[in-house]
Amino acid sequence: MTSLIQAIDVCGILKENSTFASLTPTQMLPVCERVLRTLQPKLRAQTDPDDVRLLVLAAALARFELFSLLLSESDRFSSYKAGDITIQKNLQRELAFERSLKENALAEAAPLLKDGGFYAAAT
Repeated sequence: MTSLIQAIDVCGILKENSTFASLTPTQMLPVCERVLRTLQPKLRAQTDPDDVRLLVLAAALARFELFSLLLSESDRFSSYKAGDITIQKNLQRELAFERSLKENALAEAAPLLKDGGFYAAAT
């Protein structure tokens, strides 16, 4: 993508999220690069490659992909119990949240994208 938006920018946004804080740039960079490569041919010809909506979309798509990978490597539920207190985390609910972020970013960036579908791998 010929622009100021680079894979490292996308990784920087992801690193701000505590879900991905433990991941290194080396782990995140291939996903961010793949998302940008997938996104580039989907852009309309007149799209400003530095439009912030593209950065947000790339980050949302990479977030969804990384979270899906994390989910596949963990249990559906994780919990912690200390005495009478139990904290339980529903990862499926978090996946639904990640999906909604991706869908919202796609909706916002729709004017920048070619018609006829998009990112089948992320649905």
